[in-house]
Amino acid sequence: MHHSSLHSPLHMVVYGILAGSITEISVHGILCIWLLPTARVTTSPNSITKSESNKLSPIFLLMLFFNTWGIIYMALNTWALFLTRDFCFPGQIVVNLASQVYYISFDVFLLYKTYALCPAKPRIRLSIGLVILHRFLWTLADLVSSRGIYNDATNACEYYQNPITGFGYNASDIICDLFCTYIAVSKNWSHLSRHSKNFSIVARIVVHENILRSVIVLLVNSFEAFVFIGINSKNVFLAWLAYLVQDYFYARCLNAEFLWIKLRRDRLTSTVGNVGVLVTDSLNRLKEADEERQSRQSQQNRSLMMSPAIVQRPSFASVSFMAPVVRSPSVLQSPAFSEDVGSGNYPGTAVRSLSIRSYDSAQ
Repeated sequence: MHHSSLHSPLHMVVYGILAGSITEISVHGILCIWLLPTARVTTSPNSITKSESNKLSPIFLLMLFFNTWGIIYMALNTWALFLTRDFCFPGQIVVNLASQVYYISFDVFLLYKTYALCPAKPRIRLSIGLVILHRFLWTLADLVSSRGIYNDATNACEYYQNPITGFGYNASDIICDLFCTYIAVSKNWSHLSRHSKNFSIVARIVVHENILRSVIVLLVNSFEAFVFIGINSKNVFLAWLAYLVQDYFYARCLNAEFLWIKLRRDRLTSTVGNVGVLVTDSLNRLKEADEERQSRQSQQNRSLMMSPAIVQRPSFASVSFMAPVVRSPSVLQSPAFSEDVGSGNYPGTAVRSLSIRSYDSAQ
């Protein structure tokens, strides 16, 4: 399949709009990464330098590379439109390599997110390795079989895309995306039903994000793959449009991560906030109940303090009845108590003095 340069004014306008849009998305993504405080991870102070390191998280590093490379790729793609005879062959190899790096970085981004869901499962790690290896093999095959050819009739450098490798690496991208979606859905399946005790709004967001992206990637890659295997292969503009549409939606899907991150964190904040309100309400109720209990206890204590102190005297061998202890000293002079008081064995006095001391201390 030969792709000639786009020298038609209409084609150049369409190319400029799409290439400019991709560049704008990439620049916006880079600015968001550097300006968002959530993009950075603060680690503990180093034992030698005694300073904290403020680094980009891995997911944002991958996004930064993809967006930076997207700008470089669009610049090289535009440069390829004006290649001369001497630079046609090596120039198209460079552009093809740049495009493959662009697509592979998107796949690596998806696979890393999948790995983050199941980091401890050896089968998942093995599957990720096989998927990325499969993609690399198709990349090498395409770099060898696709090349630039200078057309003397049109006086332009044309790119020949091998239809087999073109279909192969697009199919590989589809497999990668479907694999990531399958892992995300299966991992969060138990959290999707509202009737499940493990229901999670965040899990539903993760699933919706993966399914939406898979639908877009499947449609875009299928369109480009069918273009490569011969449908409308003579339509040069359609071939270039397939490239640019794929590049545009890849940039959109990856940078949509900012939206998904915001949605997930808003849901988490809302959930934590609701839990916090419930906990605060429960603590306030416990505090009110405790204050009410203490108030009732204080009233009971005051009531007891206001009542006369009555103490019962235990029975002894010498006295066969219980006598109330009265605070009047005249009672102690009664003959009925003289024997016990004189002997110093009258316990009523000790009990009475203890009751009085307790009352005083309560006062």
